[in-house]
Amino acid sequence: MLLSATRSLPPEKRQQITEALAAMKQENPEIKTVQLKNKTVKFIPMAHAGQSLFYDHVKAAILAHKKEGYTVFYEQIKGSKPAASGAAPATDSLRLKFRKMIGTEPTRKTYSMLRTFFPGITVQPAYDSLGVTATDVNADVSTAQMVQLYEQLYGPITLDACDFKTPAGSGLYPCTPLKHNIDPVIKDFRNRELAKMIKAAPQRKILVIYGAAHINPVMDMIRR
Repeated sequence: MLLSATRSLPPEKRQQITEALAAMKQENPEIKTVQLKNKTVKFIPMAHAGQSLFYDHVKAAILAHKKEGYTVFYEQIKGSKPAASGAAPATDSLRLKFRKMIGTEPTRKTYSMLRTFFPGITVQPAYDSLGVTATDVNADVSTAQMVQLYEQLYGPITLDACDFKTPAGSGLYPCTPLKHNIDPVIKDFRNRELAKMIKAAPQRKILVIYGAAHINPVMDMIRR
């Protein structure tokens, strides 16, 4: 049923969904390596929902690489923390704008809804349960950065009554989403920023844990 619903999508979107479904079936993570002049960078393409055995193997790989001196660079969109209590409404608006921009909330609760179609899958465990510690690096951008870029590209995001009425963290987004292509924001921009972080990092051994769709473009960028 899910696959048949994708037939009306553009070919590139259907390909992305096909690859995501294949990733959910994997049991052994693939590890890719880029050797730069001054550092070794390894990548583990992640699925945000998949087989429990896959995540067991990811944890084992993370722990083994950390013993070898690797620092984990991981994917986790940074929230915008208000500087003071008075800044909270602006912060809430940013979160609501981001949700409207992508048409959902990228949370564990949202990913858990995939179990409706795939009863045997596991939502990606929290990073600390995979062996990631405070010495590792959140190598992602913030919601504020992405909202700002989207509005630079397409104009202001206008929230409506539905956006304010729908609680954050509710999973499904019942309001009217925006229509613009968000790949330049959620994929291309983040890929460029991750590549810049890797190249500028002082660490000589880096293990990147990121969504599978980001890996090949970032590998190409850091080789240049």
